[in-house]
Amino acid sequence: MTISTPSTGSSLTQRTRSTVVAVLLATNGSKSPPAKGAGSAGAATHPATSAAATSAPATSVPASPASSPGAGASTIPAAFAGTWSGVAHQAVISDPSVSLPNDMALTLTAGGTTAHEVDDSCVNTLTLSQGTATTLTFSEPGTSACVAGTVTLTRQGANLAYRWTDNVEQNTGTLSHG
Repeated sequence: MTISTPSTGSSLTQRTRSTVVAVLLATNGSKSPPAKGAGSAGAATHPATSAAATSAPATSVPASPASSPGAGASTIPAAFAGTWSGVAHQAVISDPSVSLPNDMALTLTAGGTTAHEVDDSCVNTLTLSQGTATTLTFSEPGTSACVAGTVTLTRQGANLAYRWTDNVEQNTGTLSHG
């Protein structure tokens, strides 16, 4: 195909060739794991976790919003306090059957409005944006090692169901206390 530019009289030629397209997953909406070898392109994926939902013990959440998080935010209930860790799996939302595991840990403080996250090479501070006695939603800022997104934590019995998403990928897992 040839495209002529009227102002200069020159022409541009576009060539068509076959292209092989590969899809790479960015590391869990939060972090990029280090490359494991010269030719590896470290990527993480996370399929949806199917932990059986169990009702969490009743916990009160202050009705008034905290001053630092966004509107409608509360503080972290005691039932979420402590360090939670586990393996999450990152995947493209449209195909969660292909995923990559990543180690992660979250530390939350009762009455606080932030959580400390370590997810492979991503170390970040999440800001509470919404909360109930059983579900907390955090905003994760983008950094050089972390992809911006939304983190949702839901109490499921003695565990936390973890989900990060940027609406293209998701990182999900079950985290244990301690």
